[in-house]
Amino acid sequence: DLFDLYQHITEPTHQNGNTLDLVITHKHSTVQECIVDEMNLDHSNVLIYLNTQKQKPSYKSIATRKYINI
Repeated sequence: DLFDLYQHITEPTHQNGNTLDLVITHKHSTVQECIVDEMNLDHSNVLIYLNTQKQKPSYKSIATRKYINI
């Protein structure tokens, strides 16, 4: 709570009933859903759905001149 973090996994992910797999993010993150899926050997699969958008590239203009002309 001190750092506004949130644990998204709320159910056991191990066959013995423990939560071994963690998904911890900021409370206002882009995580839409976390699913603890079927048991695979002794661990469950954890699926994480994120709501993300591709950022537009930023461009930077740099002016230069030849060293000889200085």
